[in-house]
Amino acid sequence: DRNVVFRDETRDDVCAAIDQVSELSPESGVYLAGLCAGAYQALHAAKVDSRVRGVILLDLLRWDPDAPAHLKTGFWSRRRKSFERIARPVVRRLLGDEKSSLALGLLELTGRGTGVLVVSCVEGKGFELVRDALGDDLETLESCDEFKFVAVEDTNHIFTPLWAQAWLWDQIAAFLTRGSHR
Repeated sequence: DRNVVFRDETRDDVCAAIDQVSELSPESGVYLAGLCAGAYQALHAAKVDSRVRGVILLDLLRWDPDAPAHLKTGFWSRRRKSFERIARPVVRRLLGDEKSSLALGLLELTGRGTGVLVVSCVEGKGFELVRDALGDDLETLESCDEFKFVAVEDTNHIFTPLWAQAWLWDQIAAFLTRGSHR
């Protein structure tokens, strides 16, 4: 069971931490931030806990608990996945299919006044994954004061270059000081 980070028990750990922080200042609410699997857990904890006032999702690569993890695969497998990623929004639009679980979750959070900052790296395909999953709902979300989706280029999944860390901090500071979710 080691290295399984996309599970309910981990989300429950986040909710337990919210309980402890909320005891110190019950009226203020909390902000959650996470990178990759931490973003997954922050998103799912925010969905079940109304004390979350804002969520910062850094390079979110997976959001559906029932979806397979994106693993490094061979050339043809990657091409098939790329085709599916491109085709999925088109098919969803043609069939009038339901919104993605990510779109539903973010619409739910912003609808209740929870601020959402999504920062995705272009090089690691996180930006494409999120953009494609949001599809037509991205425009709706971007028209909301509670939501901001930012892409960053020329950095890696963990924002290693110092300039990327400074830029990221500026994004987070701006998010924390704006909006009605405060």
